[in-house]
Amino acid sequence: MWEKFSMAMINVNKNIIGAALCTVLLLSCTAATQIEKWKYERVAELRQGSSVVRTATGAVEYAVIGDGPVALLESHGSMSTYREAIVMGELFSEYGIRMICPSRPGYLRTPLSTGETAEEQADVFVALIDSLNIKRSL
Repeated sequence: MWEKFSMAMINVNKNIIGAALCTVLLLSCTAATQIEKWKYERVAELRQGSSVVRTATGAVEYAVIGDGPVALLESHGSMSTYREAIVMGELFSEYGIRMICPSRPGYLRTPLSTGETAEEQADVFVALIDSLNIKRSL
């Protein structure tokens, strides 16, 4: 009798473990799908506000805020993408300044290989200005 009871309990435990594993697998798949959806949406948001241009130094992502006659290239030494300059660009555009906001090499869609050193990054900015056909900038 105890033997039948023990076998029944083993079968119940197997069923519980099987159901638990199926639940974990289902939840994992659902979470992975949601993460991919979130990632896709964030990347789409990032791409809406910028363009990528091929320059002599490589691909450079940038945004242009404003359409004034004076062009100002925005760059600073911290981690830097075009998105960090949008607020400042909107402020400057009120004064007739066109803000050129690049993503530095290694950020978003500007590959690190475009310019790894400070000197190479300066060349990237010159190439960007040239490719945008800007004759005079600050």
